[in-house]
Amino acid sequence: MVRVKTKILNLLWAFVEYRRAVATRWFDAYRPEQHYMRGPGPRCRAKGDLPQV
Repeated sequence: MVRVKTKILNLLWAFVEYRRAVATRWFDAYRPEQHYMRGPGPRCRAKGDLPQV
């Protein structure tokens, strides 16, 4: 009987973890690459718009 309960609990836990992974992947709205700004690049400095740092 203990083996059956353990298998059922393991299956239930695997399902819960799967749902959590799917929900995190599908509904996580945080995308750091969309908010990451490095500043002006070398072409901008080459044009002379900004002083050299």
